[in-house]
Amino acid sequence: MNPTQYKNTTVSRGFNYHYDYSSSKLDSTATVLFCHGFPSTSHDWRFSIAYFEKLRYGVLVQDFLGYGGTSNPDNLASYVGSGLTRDIVDILDEEKLIKVIAIGHDWGCQVISSLANWYPERILA
Repeated sequence: MNPTQYKNTTVSRGFNYHYDYSSSKLDSTATVLFCHGFPSTSHDWRFSIAYFEKLRYGVLVQDFLGYGGTSNPDNLASYVGSGLTRDIVDILDEEKLIKVIAIGHDWGCQVISSLANWYPERILA
């Protein structure tokens, strides 16, 4: 995980997301999506990211709204799971990822569960 490799994108809801993505060296379905918990950032996944990248998996890890380099909206409704899930799908689309292996911690588990419920076609495992 190299902080200089972080990207920024604006999702369909108008928020900026700060994220790191490294492509898979295996195949297009071998990308792991890490979602952090509360209160933390994508940095918490640095050891897991290094491990999976050594195994040649692709890795996508973002800072959720209100954390790290991602937008920090005042409107609490912005933090509802359906919106956060849509944001993740927008990032997946930005990187042309059809399916991911999703891993969440703490609050990130709720977002992963919502992703699996609303966009099951985007989850490999």
